[in-house]
Amino acid sequence: MSAVDKVLADENTAIAAADALQILDEDFFRAVKARGDDAKAWLARFSKVMDIVASLPGFAEADQLGAIGSKLQAVKTINGAIPAGVARAANARVAAALAERQIPYVRSGIINAVLPIYDLLGQNEQAYKVVQGELTHTATPYYYKTDLGELAEGLGRKDEALKWYADGFAEAQGPATRFQWGAIYASSLLRLEPDDGAKIGTVTAQVLGELDGPDRIYRRARMRLEKLDVALRKWNTDTKGAHHDVLVNLRERMQQICGKIPKTETAHASCDAFLASA
Repeated sequence: MSAVDKVLADENTAIAAADALQILDEDFFRAVKARGDDAKAWLARFSKVMDIVASLPGFAEADQLGAIGSKLQAVKTINGAIPAGVARAANARVAAALAERQIPYVRSGIINAVLPIYDLLGQNEQAYKVVQGELTHTATPYYYKTDLGELAEGLGRKDEALKWYADGFAEAQGPATRFQWGAIYASSLLRLEPDDGAKIGTVTAQVLGELDGPDRIYRRARMRLEKLDVALRKWNTDTKGAHHDVLVNLRERMQQICGKIPKTETAHASCDAFLASA
C-alpha cells in the first residue's frame, strides 16, 4: 500500500501509472477504508487521478472508461455507496461511448469496460440488453455469449445462463478459444446443474478434447485447466464422493491426451497433474 501512496503523491507519476492503478481491487480498497480518517484523503487523490485519465485524449476510450470503473469501485467500497451525481455522470459517459460507432476490436474493448460500471451501479439488466444488442453487429457473437451467461446467472435466470454458455462454446473458433469457452461452460454446469453428473462428465470430456493437439496446454489454457481441476474436485467433495466415477473417467480421458505429449515438455506435467488425486 505504501508503494501506491508514493505513486499517488505525484499526480504526473500517478497518471503515467494509471494502468497499474486500475488493477487495484475491492480488497485493496477495503484496506484503505480500514485506515480511518486518512481514507477520505486517499480516495480524493485517487478519484482525481481517475477523473483526469477519463478525460485525457492520450488514453483509449476503453481505458478512460476503465478509469471511471476504478473510481466507482473505490468510492463504493470506501464510502459504502456511490453518490447519485457520480452515478449520473458515469451513466452519461457510458451512454455516449455506446452511441459511437467503433471498429469491432475497439467496440469489444468498450463493452468489456462498461460491464463493470453497470455492475457497480446495480444495472445488470441494462447491461444484459446492451450486450444482447451487440450480437447482430459482430462477426464473432460467441465472444459476447459468455458475458450474457454471466449476466443471466447473476440475475437468477439459470436456464437462460446455461444456454448462453453452451452456445458460446458451440460457436467458439480456434483450439485455445474453444477450450477457454468450453471450460467456462463446464464450470457453469458445476455451479448451476451440480446434480447432473452425466451431463457434466460428457461436456467436460468434450472440453478436454480441445486440448488434444500440439502446443495446447500452455499459458491461459494451463491456468484454466488447473481451475477446472479445482472446481471438479470441490464438486465431488461437496457431495461426499458421489461423482468419483465421473472424475476417474475424466482423468482417463486426459491421460489419453497426456500420452501424446513428450515427457520433456512442461505441458506434460500440467496434463498429468489433472485430477491426479482421482
